[in-house]
Amino acid sequence: MGAAAQGGSRVARGDAPPHFAIGAEWTYIGPMTDLSFSLPPDLARRIESRIAGGEFVDAGDYLRDLVRRDLEDADETEWLREQIDIGRASGIIDKDPREVIEEIIAERRARRG
Repeated sequence: MGAAAQGGSRVARGDAPPHFAIGAEWTYIGPMTDLSFSLPPDLARRIESRIAGGEFVDAGDYLRDLVRRDLEDADETEWLREQIDIGRASGIIDKDPREVIEEIIAERRARRG
């Protein structure tokens, strides 16, 4: 699978310069840190299968994508928990939810005139 490089030429994903992310254009992502760890054979096979599917250049590309998505999910979860806390702190009303929605709609209509 190819990607457009700066200057418009097409190159193979494996030809990405060091420290560049593959996308519509090359993007400098800064210096990298090398990590080394062991995986059970079944996980290693699954990673190899994902790479063979052509979506990822190598195991590092796949793992970077997983880490980015995990961090995005963690940020979204944190935001959602904050919103829940704000809602809880605002208090609980004894009205039927449909009644509250009707009041909100009526107030909005009144403001529009």
